[in-house]
Order: sequence, then C-alpha cells, then structure tokens
Amino acid sequence: MLDDEPHISFKSLFIPFTTIKAALYIILIGILVFGNMLFNGFVWDDKTFIILNPDVYTLNIPYLFGQNLFNDTVYYRPIPATYFATLYSLFATNPFPYHILQLVLHIVNTILLFKLFSSFFRKNISFILSVIFLVHPMQVESVSYIGQTVSPLFFFFGIVGLMSLTKINKYRLAKFNGLLLLAMLTKETGIIFLFLGSLYTFLYNKSKLLLVAATSLFAVVIYLFIRIFIGNVYFAKSLLIAPIANIPLQERLLSVPSVIFYYFKTFFFPVDLGINQHWVITSPIFNNFYLPLLYNVAILALIIWIGLLCFKKSEVMFKTYIFFTVWLLLGLAFHSQIAPLDMTVADRWFYMTMVGLLGILGVGFELLPRNKLIYKQI
Repeated sequence: MLDDEPHISFKSLFIPFTTIKAALYIILIGILVFGNMLFNGFVWDDKTFIILNPDVYTLNIPYLFGQNLFNDTVYYRPIPATYFATLYSLFATNPFPYHILQLVLHIVNTILLFKLFSSFFRKNISFILSVIFLVHPMQVESVSYIGQTVSPLFFFFGIVGLMSLTKINKYRLAKFNGLLLLAMLTKETGIIFLFLGSLYTFLYNKSKLLLVAATSLFAVVIYLFIRIFIGNVYFAKSLLIAPIANIPLQERLLSVPSVIFYYFKTFFFPVDLGINQHWVITSPIFNNFYLPLLYNVAILALIIWIGLLCFKKSEVMFKTYIFFTVWLLLGLAFHSQIAPLDMTVADRWFYMTMVGLLGILGVGFELLPRNKLIYKQI
C-alpha cells in the first residue's frame, strides 16, 4: 500500500459529525430496520379503509372532504382520505408503494427531528435521540401498518410548521398556520402543535406570542369552517364501540394510571407488543391501579428532579426542559382516555408523544458532567 493512499478510519465516519452525515446514517438505519416490511400486504383495517372502501376508488376531492368512512361524528380526516385515494388511483391494491412512501415519511420525520433536537442539544446527543425515535419497536404500527400512515403524516406537517417559528415573519407565520391546519385535517391531535407553537414562542420570542396565538386560533376557525360547512361533519356523541368508550368518565379514570404507565413501560421495556387492546380496569386492585400509579408518580418525580437541576444550572436548558415536558404531558393527556378513544392504548398514539420523552432524556444527557469518564462511556 502506498503511503499517500487515503486512509478511512472508523473515527472519520463520525468526526466531524455533520448534519449530512447524520441524515445519511438515519436513511441507512431506517432502511435496514424496516426494509423487511416493504413486501408485506394489507392487514387489519387496511382492508376496511382501502381495499374494501369505495370512497377511495375515485379521486374526488369535494367528496373526500365530505361525509365518508374517514369523516364522521368522531373523526374528520380528509387529508388521509385524499392521500389514500391518490395512491389507490396510481397503484390500486399493490401494497409496495404504500409501504415505500410510509417508510420514506418516517425517515424524513426522523431527519427533521434531528434538526429540531440539534437546535437544543449537541449533535451527538441529537443523533442518538433521533435514532431511538427511528427504530423504537413502538414505531412498528406507524411505519408498517399502512392504515396508520396518518401518524407520521400529521407529525410531518406539525414539525415542519413548528420549526418555521425559529424566526417569525409574515411568511413563516403563514407557513406555520397552513401546516397546523393540514395537521389538524390529518388527525385531531394535530391541534397539539398549536399549543407547542405558542409555548415555543413564549419561551424564545415572547414579544410575538400574541401574534402567534391569535393567528393559530384563526387556523382553528378555518378548520371548524371546513369541517362543519364544507364537510357537513358535526361534533356529536361518540359512536365508538370500544369498551372503554362506552363507560362514564368516573369509570374510565380507573384505567388512567395503567394507560399512562403502559406507554412509559413499553418505551423503556418494549416486549410483548400487541394491537387492538381493549382492556378496561373495572375493579382497582394493587397490581392494576395502585402499582401503576406509584410507578407514574416515581417517573414524574424523576422528571421534576431533572427540571430542578436545569433550573439551578442553566436557564437556557430549563426552557428546553419546559418545552419537552409540556410536549410529553400534552401527548399523554390526549391519549389518557379522559376523552374516550377507540382503543384503550395503541403504540401508534405514542409516535408524537415519544418526542417529549426523548427531549427530557436529552436534557438529562446535557446535564451530565462532560469531563467525567462515565459520560464518555455512555
């Protein structure tokens, strides 16, 4: 070997660690982890919403924004209806393109999340957190189950809009509110980005808070106008058939500790994953009520402890802590069964919420002393 031949070391693959390198690694890892699902067929509700659904056989935009299988008294989701109708008009019942686009969307979301994390944390920490989001087993429903393209789709609209608020001008404000509207028309929980956008502005650009909040509410008004006057889809009593949706609030509250703990437990110890979960806690005992409640209190105490450390050590990091803690709490609140849902728990409902928990972990990593051997080992 000649002395002047270039030498590529393992270290050079990561140092300097650039955004382009991170994006390339995220693409590679995403394909390696989820590539085997590209050859799967349609499963579960895919058949109801796509294969056996004449609503998507024709790309009729006015109809897809009106009353159909995607839009009823509980849900109003014309963007997914349009998405699936477009794909059906192009690929009919060939599942491969559906899977490809869903995986691409998840990978793009991860790259965007890396950029968002990089505005708060160092690149190496941001990359680790983003890769966890990319490959976590809880993401399988959102990435492999075609019918749930809705989760990465509304997240894409929301995170792009949120990132536009780093510098606020007329164009960026219009972009945020347009994407907020698309997120809400994709999934009802897209409204969380309204609160996150207002919170971000309050923390980092307080003088623009009233402007952002007011225009965001205008986006909600437009959403309601489209839903009620164009779609003729009103808000009515839930017609969900899930057991937990057909019991009063005071009875649903018995399941809340177990519901919240399910997401924490599955995030940190993702085994025995399942779908279509309809369990309900009717008789509180130690194992199904008090023990999950104790675990939740312990996790909350840990989160508060991290917040106290931030408050003492860094005002900048404390703002980051507040932002991601509220992100986590909002995501949990919307899926805790205070308002009844069509299942008790579902991994796909943690797709967006996971970012809040990862952000809190990122704050914890940033607080570790940088000159300690244990940090280098981690």
